[in-house]
Amino acid sequence: MAKHRAANGSVLGVFLFGLTILIAGCSGGAGDKDPGTTAGPGAGMGYCQNSCTKDCTQDEDCDMSHGEMCCPLGSAGSTCLDAQACPKMCTDDSNCSTANGDVCGRLSLSGSEKSCMEPAESLRTCNGDGDCLSGTICCTNYNEHI
Repeated sequence: MAKHRAANGSVLGVFLFGLTILIAGCSGGAGDKDPGTTAGPGAGMGYCQNSCTKDCTQDEDCDMSHGEMCCPLGSAGSTCLDAQACPKMCTDDSNCSTANGDVCGRLSLSGSEKSCMEPAESLRTCNGDGDCLSGTICCTNYNEHI
């Protein structure tokens, strides 16, 4: 189970990296932000990385001989990733490995796409403080409360 959890965290990290690169693309230049900032790049700019993922429409667009496949990333499109790093898109928990503790959850308020993940990695929406875990509150200053 611990091995599954560690792999899941890595998968989520690769998914987020791929999603970020796919959405933002790669760019560089004098206007780059300090890499120590937590804010993303300005509009129309990408993140500087050693390499960018490749957009795809089918597995054959990827380097299948090295274990890549075309991974769907919801409304962001698709990109080539290691097959084990592909997110499993879902609509509800029944699409996920609930026996391993996975749930169908969202990563952010910016999109409605859901993927299978550990519960702690999922965005938790609420209607009031009573819906939240002990010691947390429901933030109502967004269109959807978190």
